Amino acid sequence: MESRAFGLLPALLGALALCAPRASARTVRSFNDGWSLSKDGKTSAVTLPHDWAIAGPFDPSAPGGTGKLPWKGSGVYRRTLVLDGKPRGRVFLDFDGVMAHATVRVNGEPCGRGDYGYLGFRADATPYLMAGTNSVEVLCDTHDFSSRWYPGGGIYRNVWLVETDDVYLEDDRLAVATQNVLSGRPRVSVSGRIASRRLARADVDVSARVVDEDGKSIGGGTAAVSVDGYAEGGFSLSFTVENPCLWELEEPAALYRLEVTIAASGAADRLVRRIGFRDFRFDPEEGFVLNGRRVQLKGVDLHSDLGPLGMAFDRDAMRRQLSVMRDMGANALRTSHNCPAPEVLDLCDEMGIFVWDECFDKWNETCGRGDEPLESFVPRILAEWVRRDRNHPCVFAWSIGNEISPGKATPPGQEDQFSGRVAIGTSEERCARFRNAVRGEDATRPVAIGSCFGAAVVERGDYAMLDLTGWNYGGQYVNMKRRHPDKPVLYSESASALSEYGYYAPTSPTNKTDFAREARRVDSYDLNAAPWSDVPDHEFLRMERDRFCCGEFVWTGIDYLGEPYPYLGKNASDDSRSSYFGICDLCVLPKDRFYLYRSHWNKEAFTLHIAPGHWNFPEKAGGRLPVFVYTSADEAELFVNGRSLGRRRKDLSADASGDYYSVLSRYRLMWKDVAYEPGEVKAVAYGKGGEVLGTETLHTAGPPVRVVLAPERAYGSLRVFQVTLADADGRFVPGDARRVSFAAEGCEIVAVGNSDPRGYDSFKDVSSHPLCFGRAAVYVRTSGGRATLRASAEGLAEAVATVGPE
Repeated sequence: MESRAFGLLPALLGALALCAPRASARTVRSFNDGWSLSKDGKTSAVTLPHDWAIAGPFDPSAPGGTGKLPWKGSGVYRRTLVLDGKPRGRVFLDFDGVMAHATVRVNGEPCGRGDYGYLGFRADATPYLMAGTNSVEVLCDTHDFSSRWYPGGGIYRNVWLVETDDVYLEDDRLAVATQNVLSGRPRVSVSGRIASRRLARADVDVSARVVDEDGKSIGGGTAAVSVDGYAEGGFSLSFTVENPCLWELEEPAALYRLEVTIAASGAADRLVRRIGFRDFRFDPEEGFVLNGRRVQLKGVDLHSDLGPLGMAFDRDAMRRQLSVMRDMGANALRTSHNCPAPEVLDLCDEMGIFVWDECFDKWNETCGRGDEPLESFVPRILAEWVRRDRNHPCVFAWSIGNEISPGKATPPGQEDQFSGRVAIGTSEERCARFRNAVRGEDATRPVAIGSCFGAAVVERGDYAMLDLTGWNYGGQYVNMKRRHPDKPVLYSESASALSEYGYYAPTSPTNKTDFAREARRVDSYDLNAAPWSDVPDHEFLRMERDRFCCGEFVWTGIDYLGEPYPYLGKNASDDSRSSYFGICDLCVLPKDRFYLYRSHWNKEAFTLHIAPGHWNFPEKAGGRLPVFVYTSADEAELFVNGRSLGRRRKDLSADASGDYYSVLSRYRLMWKDVAYEPGEVKAVAYGKGGEVLGTETLHTAGPPVRVVLAPERAYGSLRVFQVTLADADGRFVPGDARRVSFAAEGCEIVAVGNSDPRGYDSFKDVSSHPLCFGRAAVYVRTSGGRATLRASAEGLAEAVATVGPE
């Protein structure tokens, strides 16, 4: 069974068979169990994927830029492989990702190397294996690696044991391209959803490479279909599929199973892939056009870490992240700024999510080159990356890098700030060479870059040979539009707004960089942004106005470890340990800003949310505070203790021509000066005919009397429980930071966390964790049966939550 490709997949919508009914010798099995790690003089048993640093301890004096965690180091992973006899064919170890600079040894002999921590590699163990017990070692070292956020350490993605005949199909040489999708314009309902996804036809081009035991291309043999047979060691064929379904940006997406089988020299092999049929273009005037209709890309940038789980990849946790972003209205993902785990693309294939696939963050030490020259390293890695990802229908663009400094030939001796070596920058020649490296592996998608350097590189022509350009912040894409009106553009990073769940400053920010520095906090009223960026409302207006832009990718959908601006400076002890940029916090729990985006992006769902998110402000007694309502409705009314404070309607004439915050009334309903009194605040949303669409009510809570556990829906075997406190009437009690203890039956607690960017409690000390502004999260792994989680705090009634199989 090819568990890597299909072990956890739902039923597919169709099947394409390019194979004869002959058994394949290929097997693919997980190789994640039974490992030990020797590091810092200690040896411990581990299960992969594994991040050696996420358990901490946090070092408050360490740089916040990489999360204050002990990711720098070296270690050796070991396990055994027992064989009944010497392998009859080929035995490979496929590593999806090792951080960083990995060397694989089998029985002491080097057999594979990974030099880019974000991209996997294959180790050929065959020559070194023997009957009986074999030793496998993986040496990795992060000392020379550089990062701008937390990169983790160790074998942090899956490992697979692959066995084939001596003659086999090379995995990454199988290329499937769907071409000439003939659909006309699909029928669209009044709501904008697709009424029919049937096509007239689509052409499929398949090419592959067959190699022998020495890794050399071979000819001869027979193919399982009536084609021209093998040519120069492989085969290529084209065929037409009648009336398939379109792959769309909606869940579930239409996917088809494609099998390729070969028989040659007495050997047999089979590869299985999923493909989708879609027609798309990036148009300089219309933006992104998918299957005949313009689609506004509402995207998020996500780093690779999974919050309290660290860099250890977890498919269920990733599905949870994408599902929360989907609920907000997002339909696109930028893999910022590195090659994602292969399963991320599997999930986006299934969920109908557009992917801007990105390979590098800059081309300095952050790309992991070591001493290898840029001009050989980058094209090689780009080619390997494209071959790995090119069969995924969710991938629409290849990005060769992010925010690479401009610079043509660098004068001798001019050194780069990261590496101390010659500075690495873009140039027209360099971008053209790297575009060619990508196009040599896939000619069906545009080659792009993410840039923040605006007019300078546009005028100089660095990106003249690229097919598509992404621009970060401040609407800089307009520079490219003015200079090259025939080139499509995309907003690859927007917003960089800042907020912290649960914190409402004593006085509202007066400008976007007026942070609560004395408290070392960031206000949650969504009025703050980094100096180079803007609050969400400015970006909403740009996307409404500039329809030629394909869409935006918000920095970021979820908080991440490291890069904790604005509390990131020269004195590391003053740094925080995780970001404030996320629309959701580190545990993927919504901040207020989530509902602002949802109200604007997800028009198929009703949204009504009050900010602040509670009504407990004893310090405001006799004082005043702003109240914002985020709603998908056009109009709402606010009540305090039953008294109406009037109705507000969104002002569609509001723009950015006034003061900085003048645009807010276009997307938010605001009562800026509400007299605070304990009791009840209520928002009522109205439809166009005056009908009530919904209400949202907050009450002043009393002292806490019990702990509350609220389980989310299950994602595979993963359950996340939100932990809060309640008063005697069951109302949420905000602002509490007490420690809550946990115990589990029938399940395993794998991590705990909260929203605090300055919290130093280990995510892996699962016995207890403090609340942050009254909230925390517990990550539990179930085994399929009933599972019980208990949460207790001194002086409060215990919470018990039991969940069963779903």
